[in-house]
Amino acid sequence: SYSFCTLLEATYLSNMRSSRAVLCKAYDYVIVGGGSAGCVLANRLSADPEVTVCLLEAGPEDVSPAIHTPLGIGILVPAWGKNAKYRLTRDKLNWGFEAEEENGKRPYQPRGRCLGGSSCINALLYARGHKDDYDNWAALGNEGWSWEECLESFKSFEKFIPSLSSGVLPAHGSSGELVVEEQSVFNPFTELERMFFEASGNELGLKANPDYNSGDTEGYFTYQRTSFEGKRFSAARAFVKPVRETRKNLTVLTNTQVAKVNLDNKTATGVDWYRVTGSGKATSTTGTITANRRVILSAGALQTPQILQLSGIGSKADLSEHDIEVKHHLPGVGAHLLDHPDVAVPQEIDVTKGVPDGTSLPSRLPNTLKQYLQWRMGDWKTSVFSKIACETGYFYSTKGDGKPDIQGHFVPLLSSSHGRTPMKIPGWNMKSCLLYPKSEGYTKLYSKDPTEAPRIRMNFLKEEEDMQVMMEGVRAAVKMTTSSTFDHIRKSDCDMRAIAADEARLREYVTEKVETLYHPVGTCKMGNDDEAVVDSNLSVHGLQNLSVVDASIYPTLIGGNTNAPTMMVGDIGAKKIRAMDA
Repeated sequence: SYSFCTLLEATYLSNMRSSRAVLCKAYDYVIVGGGSAGCVLANRLSADPEVTVCLLEAGPEDVSPAIHTPLGIGILVPAWGKNAKYRLTRDKLNWGFEAEEENGKRPYQPRGRCLGGSSCINALLYARGHKDDYDNWAALGNEGWSWEECLESFKSFEKFIPSLSSGVLPAHGSSGELVVEEQSVFNPFTELERMFFEASGNELGLKANPDYNSGDTEGYFTYQRTSFEGKRFSAARAFVKPVRETRKNLTVLTNTQVAKVNLDNKTATGVDWYRVTGSGKATSTTGTITANRRVILSAGALQTPQILQLSGIGSKADLSEHDIEVKHHLPGVGAHLLDHPDVAVPQEIDVTKGVPDGTSLPSRLPNTLKQYLQWRMGDWKTSVFSKIACETGYFYSTKGDGKPDIQGHFVPLLSSSHGRTPMKIPGWNMKSCLLYPKSEGYTKLYSKDPTEAPRIRMNFLKEEEDMQVMMEGVRAAVKMTTSSTFDHIRKSDCDMRAIAADEARLREYVTEKVETLYHPVGTCKMGNDDEAVVDSNLSVHGLQNLSVVDASIYPTLIGGNTNAPTMMVGDIGAKKIRAMDA
C-alpha cells in the first residue's frame, strides 16, 4: 500500500542514502541515470561484492501510486502544458520535453523522471522487435548483438507468466527478475478483442501470432505486459528494489542530476552533480564523485548526448556555438535521432446499440473511487485500474513480404494530443506506427546551462518513403475501423473512408496528426563508422573509462517497443563492461 507514512519513509531512506553517498566520494562504477538500462546495470555490476556501484537518478523515488497503477499512464504521460492540475506530476515524474516546431506544432517527448525512468510511465507493452533487427546490428560490425545473443539476454532477465491457453513459450525465460505476463493471465478475452481479431483477419489477411516476441512478429495478438497482480513491474521494481538494502556495495542517489563528466586528458575520472528538489529545481548543493573504473551514461537518447556535449564531447561546431571547450571531437553525438511516428484513426460508436465488453469509455467507469480501492486492496482482477492503455495490436507488412513495417495499437478510448484532450464522445483509436523510419533528427544544446532541456529536432516523415509507408499504414487502420465487424455499433467513421481514398487529403491528414510513440534512440549510435559514438563494447570511441549504455546506442531502430530492448542493452552492456574491466 502507498500511505503518507510510506512516502515519508521513502523520502527519509532516500535522504539517508544520499548522505552516505556524498560522504563516500569515490566508487568503482558511477552510473548516470536510473532508468530502464541504468537499473539493470546497477543490479548486474553490484552482483560482484568486490566492486562499489553508485547509481545517480535526477528524479525522485518511484513511490507515487500513479506509477504502480497501470491506468496511471493517463496522468503520467499527458502531464505537461499550461493546465495547472498537471504541473506537480509533470515536474516530479515526467520531463515533458518539447521538440522544435514542425508543421505548426512542437512534438511532445514524455520521458520518465524517477527511479525506473520511462519504465515507470510507459504503456507496459513488452515487444522486442523482429529478429532481423538484431542480426542487422551484428551485420553492421557490432559483435555480440545478433538475435541469438540478444535472445539469450532477454530470457535471462524474464520471469514470464503465460496464460493457461498458451502454456510455456520457448522464447521466454522463467527465472529472471522482470515479470512479463500475457494479458489473458488476468483479463479474459473480451468481446471487443474478438471483434478486433476478426477484423484483422478479414481486412488485413493477418493470422493470430501466438508469440510475437519469438522473433517473427507478423500477425495479431494481445500484448504481453510488464506487470504482476495488477501493478506495474518497472525496471526499478525488478532490478533495484530487491537488492538495494542487502547489497552494501550499491548506493542509489535520487534527486541528483549530473552536470558533466570530468576528463583527465582522454580518460573519464568522474562526474559533477547537483541536487534538485522534488519538483525538479536545482539547489546550491553540488559535488564531485570519482569513478575508479568507469563512468557509465544511461540517461537516455535525449539526455545522454546532452551530458556528453556539456562535458566537451561532441561536434566541434556544435560545442563552439556555446563556447564549450572541446575535449574530444565526436561528430555523431546527438545525431541520428530516430523515433516511431504514429498516426491515430478514430471511430465513434453508438452506445445505444450496445458497447462491447472491453471498451474503456468514461461512461463505463462508474464509481471510480470503489474501483481504485479494489485495486489498492488487491482485487486487481476486476478493477479497471489494472487495465493498460492498449491491450491488442498487430504487426503488418504494407509490402506483403512478411517483414512488418507497421505496428497497430488498438486503443479503446478516443483521445488526441497524447491523451491531453480526451474526447467526450465514445469510441476508439486505431493507431498506426511506422517501424523503420528513414528520417533522422538530432538533439543539441540550447546553452551550456545543465538545467536547460535539450534542443530536440524530430524531422518526422521528412523522407518521402516514410510518408508513403505511413499513408499505407493509415489506410490499413481505416480498413480495420470501417470493417463490417463493427457495423452494428458504428456511429461515425469520422470521415476516414473519404480521407483514405483521396491521396492529397490523406497526406494532409498524416502531416497534421503525426505524433511520436515515445521511442527515441540512436543519438550515440554503436558502430565503427565516422558517425559512431561507441564501439560494440559500448565504450566511447577515443576515450578511456567512459561508456554509454541506453537506447541512444541503437545503430538502427527496432521494429517494436523499445523498453524491453533497452533493458537487454543494460544486461549485455554489463557483461561487456565486466569483461573489459576484468
